[in-house]
Amino acid sequence: MAVAHKIQPDEALEILRRLEPVLNAVVTEQRKLDDRVRGLGERLATVEGRISQLPTLMQIVSTMVGINGAIMALGFALAKLLTH
Repeated sequence: MAVAHKIQPDEALEILRRLEPVLNAVVTEQRKLDDRVRGLGERLATVEGRISQLPTLMQIVSTMVGINGAIMALGFALAKLLTH
């Protein structure tokens, strides 16, 4: 039967003292990552807001048809005026 090594109180404190800076660094990095993720979330919401305001395909097609129709009507009107 194996016997576990008992850690002396001084040894345990030394281990905790060595671990504390490492744990503080991990917590600091986690906070930085949380801030960056929050910033990315805000930027994503901004992009989604812009995308939702883009015109639909039907709006684009109808606008182009309207513009082309107006150009053709102007062309026919000018042709009729010039032939008289």
